[in-house]
Amino acid sequence: MIGKYIGKYLLRFFVVTLILVYGLSVVTEYDNLRPIVSDFSTKLVNGNMSPGQNAGGQIMGNIDEICKTNDVFSIQGFEGTINCKDVRSKGVPYISELMTDTLMKDYYKEYDCSAIGCLVNIIYNRKSEDMMFIFSAKMNLFLKSLIPFLMLGTLLSIGIIVRSIKEKFEISREVGVTLIGAAGVPFLILLLIRYKDEILVLTGIVSGNEGLMGTTADFFSGPIYNVSNLYLYLYGLVFIVGGILFMIGYYGYKRKSGS
Repeated sequence: MIGKYIGKYLLRFFVVTLILVYGLSVVTEYDNLRPIVSDFSTKLVNGNMSPGQNAGGQIMGNIDEICKTNDVFSIQGFEGTINCKDVRSKGVPYISELMTDTLMKDYYKEYDCSAIGCLVNIIYNRKSEDMMFIFSAKMNLFLKSLIPFLMLGTLLSIGIIVRSIKEKFEISREVGVTLIGAAGVPFLILLLIRYKDEILVLTGIVSGNEGLMGTTADFFSGPIYNVSNLYLYLYGLVFIVGGILFMIGYYGYKRKSGS
């Protein structure tokens, strides 16, 4: 019995971590990450990030104020200077492009620390110079290197369950329940985000909060929507597999007990 619970706990941990790491390994590839960062920057400058807080308006307002008395200025983290004539003529697209370039300029940077060391510096030592490691090629390679070990851990967890239970239908049921538990909540949350208009607006649950729904719809669109869609697919796949295994185990065990 102890082995079964240990196996189920480990299986849930490895499945959730594997989904998270695999998704991030896809998102942090340069060709996928740059459109996401660009989309995020544009939405931030446009003020589509959160209801009641026009962060974009503040950013553009501050820059416009600076450009009233300066022809050029510099911002922290960006190499070179900002031309106020370009700011005035191009507006939001120019600022969002600058933000994207600033965030992506160190993607291929060679960090002195190891992947683990850089993460420790960010989380515990609060070293701002290593902060962009999260959006780097080195981080992407680190995430990809974890995937085989997480897959092995997943298989070993199932092996522990198999060895502890031994009865095939009970194994199927327990593995299915564990997969449903691991993927169920994030899958339902992402499903709600994906079909929020149909689920919430049509049922009247968010009546009077149309502004919130509009802001959420603006944010979860474009490349950012593709990220949520990726995780919806991954969690949904695990949820469906778990449901199938549970049904096989449940009806198989019930049928065997009744015979």
